[in-house]
Amino acid sequence: MLVNEWLFWQMGGLGPMTGQYGHFNVYAPEKIPYAIERYTKEAQRLLGVLDHRLEGRAFIAGDEYTIADMASYPWISPYDRAPIDLAPFPEVRRWRDAIAARPATQRAYAKADEVRPPGEHVMSEEEKRILFGQGARSR
Repeated sequence: MLVNEWLFWQMGGLGPMTGQYGHFNVYAPEKIPYAIERYTKEAQRLLGVLDHRLEGRAFIAGDEYTIADMASYPWISPYDRAPIDLAPFPEVRRWRDAIAARPATQRAYAKADEVRPPGEHVMSEEEKRILFGQGARSR
């Protein structure tokens, strides 16, 4: 039950809000200060919730690594061009580093690098149309 609660927390909060943070800080064609500030503060608020939750436990739901950790981990400062400041969140940093050190995590990210090599990815016009809700072009 606790695992599901934190999985739903990620799905309803951390993922969507850090996704919006990334959208307005990295991908939006124009910088909108209100949106940048709003989603930066919301990402920081949620990281504060997670930091508090991780106090005294190895993982989100306790001492075992669960789907709640797997779902939350990729949303912790995922944007190279606009990293979220994790300095105020020592428990999140500890948890993130522990997951990053897991062999399975390293294999998964290495596999991702095979699909899309590391470094700056420039979006195609087709990707931009999809991202900004203009739909894909018919083929």
